[in-house]
Amino acid sequence: MKAKRLTTILLFIAALGLGAFVIYENQSQQNQNERQIQEYLNEGTEQGGNGTTSIQLGVEAPDFSLPVYEGEADMMSLSQHRGDFVIINLWASWCKPCTDEIPHFIQFYEEYEEDNVEILGVNMTSTESNHEVIYRFLEDFPINYPVLLDEDGQVYDDYRVYGLPMTFFIDPDGYIANSVMGYVSYDRLVSMYDSVVEEYEGR
Repeated sequence: MKAKRLTTILLFIAALGLGAFVIYENQSQQNQNERQIQEYLNEGTEQGGNGTTSIQLGVEAPDFSLPVYEGEADMMSLSQHRGDFVIINLWASWCKPCTDEIPHFIQFYEEYEEDNVEILGVNMTSTESNHEVIYRFLEDFPINYPVLLDEDGQVYDDYRVYGLPMTFFIDPDGYIANSVMGYVSYDRLVSMYDSVVEEYEGR
């Protein structure tokens, strides 16, 4: 009886030890992940950006020419919008923050369509499971601005994107004026756009 009780106690102690080890390992991994994230953000800042992407603000935006989903033209390039303010929103159908923010871009475009601004919604097609997923999403979502398909990952690579959604603000001279990684609300979108316009017109 005593031997059985002793065995039970030893097993209980071993279980406690194992549990403590697992907690320690999980905490260590979490701390390591947080350190890596902070190092990445610091690196982005040192490179002259805002910590969201390694492409620098103030540089000329890499040009691209991509297929258009159900547009008047088969292809569309960034350079054909030179002279306009351009907002490039990089998104994917599997990215919930991307799909959550799209209504804000739709609202913005409805209200600012007469202004000197264009929105290009660039789908990160190379990250999607297949084209059918994108088409089904776009059929159900009334997006009122051009949607381009980055099938070969050109924009993803050229703009050095590390996360989605990602939004770039391009000034009329074709330079990257601002950028943000992550969900953008309507109010923030308006605020950032107004700031870019004010800075550009104040030169």
